[in-house]
Amino acid sequence: MKTARIFIFVILPVLFLIGCRTMSEREKTILAYSESSGDSYDQYLIKQKQYTSSGVVFHKRYYKYLRGVAKMIIDEKKYHIVRNSIGFYYDKKSHDKSKLYLGLDLDVEPDSELVVSKYGNRALSLLKKYTPELLKVVFSCESIFSEDDVVGIVIGLRWKVYGEAEVVNIWVDKKDIIRFEKTELSLSEIIDRNVITDTNGKVIRLQ
Repeated sequence: MKTARIFIFVILPVLFLIGCRTMSEREKTILAYSESSGDSYDQYLIKQKQYTSSGVVFHKRYYKYLRGVAKMIIDEKKYHIVRNSIGFYYDKKSHDKSKLYLGLDLDVEPDSELVVSKYGNRALSLLKKYTPELLKVVFSCESIFSEDDVVGIVIGLRWKVYGEAEVVNIWVDKKDIIRFEKTELSLSEIIDRNVITDTNGKVIRLQ
């Protein structure tokens, strides 16, 4: 009986340690931003009542992470996040609500020489400018991407040209993000390999 007790007391802590994933410094930084963010950053998160998928479950579970992402992008990167845009999305074309993308939208301004260019040139230039930093910040939420249902990141960029609104969205698979961070994929390959949609929601190629 004593032997059994000893076995239990020894094995349980070991199993506990095995089951606990060490939190990276990047993830700790996101949570630190969340703790110092205040309620004002909630305006950049999707409202829970807007969800029509299981995204609301992950939104509640990782609320602190989402708020940390908002503060880091606004305060450190100085980007303009669209209100009520940070949260979990699914691809409405495939209607598969079991595959979720953690994403957000930015309001951006194309450089002056791009204003007189074609939409494709603007979209490609803006994706190359903003995608690397956004992938890095959002993918810092490693606990979120350990969830099987969360399959990637979606980034939306919005801007205006002569008063007309334009949009580009890129849906990046998390396996490709891992390879990108390991420098096994270039930014051009990320853009070429993953789904991109234009202002009309049409799938396009930019390269």
